[in-house]
Amino acid sequence: MATTAAANKVRGRKKARLKIYAKLNDQAPHGVEYRHEVNDKPGSDPVKCPKGEGAYEIIFTLHDDTGLGLKFDCGNPFLCDVTVNDACPTKLNSEFSVDDCDAGELRVNNKNNDEATYHYQLNIIDDRGRPRPYDPIIVNGGKTRFVTNLILAIGGAGAVALIGHFLRLWQLW
Repeated sequence: MATTAAANKVRGRKKARLKIYAKLNDQAPHGVEYRHEVNDKPGSDPVKCPKGEGAYEIIFTLHDDTGLGLKFDCGNPFLCDVTVNDACPTKLNSEFSVDDCDAGELRVNNKNNDEATYHYQLNIIDDRGRPRPYDPIIVNGGKTRFVTNLILAIGGAGAVALIGHFLRLWQLW
């Protein structure tokens, strides 16, 4: 899946690196217990892509301690969407795209245009092809908006006066 075009898109993006750790646990869904670290911070959840920082490259590396030969399902490695009631996603939202995938590493582009909390699923399979998915979340801040920047630039009192002016014009219209 790796291409020069995909590699070139990486330049200029912020990066979030996630180490995904897997171990056997009969009580866990699919018999595998997962945990992850974001940018080498244990227990850090969720991935946060702050407002106004632009696109992010999210790099997932899989650390398998199960003996099951876990690997990313590169045919369909990543699902991500805004969901209701913390449900698992069923599709890949257009805010995201898969840049590259191999057995132990997955690279995803997050445009970070829209402010939202995304539930995602890493589609991981064992050496027999059985699904062993993992599904944490990503919090996007979205793009910085012109009005927000304008209010910050002119200060609180100026913003109130500006908003009052626009409201008066709107009432006259």
